[in-house]
Amino acid sequence: MGGGDLLDIDSLRSALSGVSTLGLLSAVVPDELTQALIAFNLARKAGTLRIVYLSVIHKAAT
Repeated sequence: MGGGDLLDIDSLRSALSGVSTLGLLSAVVPDELTQALIAFNLARKAGTLRIVYLSVIHKAAT
């Protein structure tokens, strides 16, 4: 299991090397879709076989 900045392409590419299953948990941020698409595309290029994607619709009221 690892974590990191989904907008840091080089570190994400390195983190996905040799990964067969990606568990992607996205935060509620304005660029969530961009982050997910970057991760999906890099995972595909890295040969990742499965992706489990989790997200939410709205953040909790405070």
